[in-house]
Amino acid sequence: MNNPRVIDQSVISAAISDLDGIQQAVNDRGVLVPNGTPVAQYPDRIRAIGSHWLRPPDWIPIDVVDANSITFTVADAGNAAISLAVTNSVAGTQYSVDWGDGTPVTTAASAAAVQHTYVKGAGKPCSRGYTSFKAVIKPVGAAAITKLQFRFPNAPNPGGGPSLGILELNANVDTLTNMDSMFNASTSPAFNCYMLENLIFSGSTAGVTSMTYAFNYCYRLARISGFNASGVANMQQAFYSCVSLTELPALNLASATNLTNTFVSCNSLAGMLDLSSGTKITALNASNCYNLDRVIVSNQAPFTGSTPQINLNYTGLSADALNALFDSLPAVTANQAVSVTGTPGAAACDKTRATAKGWSVTG
Repeated sequence: MNNPRVIDQSVISAAISDLDGIQQAVNDRGVLVPNGTPVAQYPDRIRAIGSHWLRPPDWIPIDVVDANSITFTVADAGNAAISLAVTNSVAGTQYSVDWGDGTPVTTAASAAAVQHTYVKGAGKPCSRGYTSFKAVIKPVGAAAITKLQFRFPNAPNPGGGPSLGILELNANVDTLTNMDSMFNASTSPAFNCYMLENLIFSGSTAGVTSMTYAFNYCYRLARISGFNASGVANMQQAFYSCVSLTELPALNLASATNLTNTFVSCNSLAGMLDLSSGTKITALNASNCYNLDRVIVSNQAPFTGSTPQINLNYTGLSADALNALFDSLPAVTANQAVSVTGTPGAAACDKTRATAKGWSVTG
């Protein structure tokens, strides 16, 4: 009999060391590879490096933020005006904004809007051609911030378009509960934060329950770190047209129900969209995510929303990826629909894997 093959322990140690080195190298380039990431997912992470966002070195640092405060930087774009409203946990309390330009600190009642106009050219110069300022929001007294919403400035904006000049934000608060329209308002007058590129949540967002339209039309948003979505039920249109977003933080969707239009036109989102933790999802739309090549859902999700309950039109899913999606679908009884029009694998995939579970397949 042949002796069983003995694997040299040094070979195993070297392989583990190499993998650790790869993980560190990818992390150093700004693409997150958490501990425990399966080896099969490493190629997607490595591919993301090429298009990954790099923070301009001459931006004002905001990596260290005081507890119970929110810091953001803003460029003197358009009319250099900014408006926002903060809601506190206690009615009748106040919040303050230090605008970072030497002007007096503004204090306002909870939920009341404030506005400020910067002097163009008076901030820290940036190689991109504007100057910028660092603003700090804090609750007054024992109150805690539960909601922040940027608003359309009540001022003319000649040639600047309906956009605020927010560049990045770091929220070091553990008390946020509502992120609806945080950076976008679809009501009149509509506006967006197309200059926003980076979001850091240094505090916990586990208490957030709704984030409809949160980052809607944030065209330049490229990185979100530290976000915990475990308590969010409604994510409708949260990332709509975030065309520069190449990856999402790991999403715990244990509470999520509504993902209608959530990922539509996230053109740069690449690799796998893992929604397997979403056991309550009623609708999903990730259409026009051209670089998305794999989507997995929970076989416990009800998918009882509007037809098609799953819309993956014009994504990058191959036949194998579509088959894997169909395999992950739950069995249904109300003729739920999945639409895969325009995907590379639509013609060759095995649609019976879905229809056998009660689904109709379009595309």
